[in-house]
Amino acid sequence: MNKIFIDNEEVLCDSSYKIEEELKNPSSVILDKVYPKRWKGTNKLLTEFYFPKDYSNCLIYDEVEVPPPNLFNFDNFYSKSNNAEIVSQDNNQLVATVTTASTWQQIQYKVSNLETNTDYSFSFDFENTYDSELYQHSWMTIKGGTTNNNLFNAAYYKDDVITFNTGDYTEVRFTFHITINAPAVINTTTISNVQLKKVGAMPTTVDNLIFAGIVKNSGNMVLNPRKPHYCSLQILDYSTLLSESDTLDFVINNQTIPEAIEQVIDSISSYGFVIGNINIKDTTSIIGAYSTLDKTPYDVFEYLSEISQSVWFTRMIDENTIAIDFYDVDYLPQNDDIEYTREYFNENKINNIEYDYSTNDYRNKQIIKSSQVYGNVDYVETIIANGYDKTFSTSNNIGIINSIAVNGIEKTIGTEEDKEIGIEFDFYYETGKNTFENNENDSYTAGTQIIINYTPLIKGRELISNNSEILRINNQTQRKGTITRYENRDDILSADELNKVAQSYLKTYSNSEIVLKIDSSIDFLTLGSRIFFNAPLDDLKKEYLVKKKTTYIKQAGEFSLIKYEYELSSTFNLNNEINYFDNQRRKSEGNISSGEYITRNVDIEETANIIWDNLTITEVTPTGDNVLNSPLNSPFIQ
Repeated sequence: MNKIFIDNEEVLCDSSYKIEEELKNPSSVILDKVYPKRWKGTNKLLTEFYFPKDYSNCLIYDEVEVPPPNLFNFDNFYSKSNNAEIVSQDNNQLVATVTTASTWQQIQYKVSNLETNTDYSFSFDFENTYDSELYQHSWMTIKGGTTNNNLFNAAYYKDDVITFNTGDYTEVRFTFHITINAPAVINTTTISNVQLKKVGAMPTTVDNLIFAGIVKNSGNMVLNPRKPHYCSLQILDYSTLLSESDTLDFVINNQTIPEAIEQVIDSISSYGFVIGNINIKDTTSIIGAYSTLDKTPYDVFEYLSEISQSVWFTRMIDENTIAIDFYDVDYLPQNDDIEYTREYFNENKINNIEYDYSTNDYRNKQIIKSSQVYGNVDYVETIIANGYDKTFSTSNNIGIINSIAVNGIEKTIGTEEDKEIGIEFDFYYETGKNTFENNENDSYTAGTQIIINYTPLIKGRELISNNSEILRINNQTQRKGTITRYENRDDILSADELNKVAQSYLKTYSNSEIVLKIDSSIDFLTLGSRIFFNAPLDDLKKEYLVKKKTTYIKQAGEFSLIKYEYELSSTFNLNNEINYFDNQRRKSEGNISSGEYITRNVDIEETANIIWDNLTITEVTPTGDNVLNSPLNSPFIQ
């Protein structure tokens, strides 16, 4: 049974509602026909109004059963027989090796602190590698106290439960008989699912918190005095405060991405946010100076996510705490594979799985061009001065000058920006132009030999092809399967970066997004985790991200029915992939440009000159000790 509390008061609502959770978006709940539980069975619904204020706290619990504890501890098992040796024990499984055939084997377990005159049930499953059906031929002996007065035998069959009454039993000993025709055969005996429990022990119930949030809107209330005054509520989880809290006002400078994440979370810790799992690949490089002025924590987390090529989301820890997680997509938590079998569907109570293809760009060849990129081969050119020109030309636009030598002597090199701020160099140049000039204070006579070594800016082009997709289209249509996309970029100066942009495009868009929708009666998938679908169709057989979860709750009296719907995406890192170059540039540069500066919390001090008119100054000679005749407790007293 679900329980809903608003500002610590239990309320009732319409018979059905749903909790919607999606990565990075606040979880939301719509409650209809809400009223306090204490009004039930009274006429207060007609005479009073229930109208919780915005930002009232809301907690939703689900009653879950907790089974009685298993009293066994495998660490206390040991072999009593010379012919049986325990080789491992973990996870309710005991593995023993039998060394001699046709003999009774005995394994013993000590039990202590059992309650007087209390019945306990002792059960286990038995299997042998020689014959998995041998459990039908096993016997178990239970011994109590220090004498054999309470010794009794019981035939044990798989899934039976042995019940005994004890106050004095200090040990349980079970003995099994194995008959094998071949002598001296070594077998492995597995005893699993061992349980010792009180007979008749009932499971307990606990309230499991499934949602914590705040009321954002109250409405849809009927004001007719003849009808019940229900109200409807929209409730969002506390992550909504990431975009609605105070904007930030500090600079992230000279920090790694994990340090920047910690700085932001520390600034909003009073809202109940804490650092969660920070599992990203790049943890050491320093990011550019970034101002958070007038930005919400959500905005800054988006920036940090993009430049680190990671995904981030929130996770409820308890009613007062939300963790912020950052994951590289390769480090996301992994669920077990989805299997397309009856057994898997039955085990996870899956009602249905549907899929949808998106209509993304299927073009399989990317031609990306730039009007200028750094060349792969440096140019060396010799220029002869004419005696009067101070500006010299090169055959190609200059990307960077590596060296200049005049008559064999190396000279210093600066940029036009250096020249403008007065830094002295022998030569200056501007990126993208095919000229450079010498310092105005220098002059070279006719015939002077100037040798320049520079990396040119040239027109660049990168071609990336998805050959498997080209072949697929060719096989399907019996025509040439190349479908091309062209793109011009003028902001990329490296052929390597040009290549990465082209590769990112094909990686992102040559495969359309597949969305899986899974309908289940149990909660078996974790939001924000990866999972591989071992699908019956090859096109669907890939990895997905659980990006959305909707919990449907229907109530009838004291009973509730819960259903879960998940939405999974096959393309969960698209934006980071296609924006690789832009993200890396934003990472290195931050958002504070060269020459900009930021001041914070500056107190403005105003001063003024006082002009005296007709002022006469007379010098007075002090007499005595010159101590002021001050009142009592003044700092200057005699």
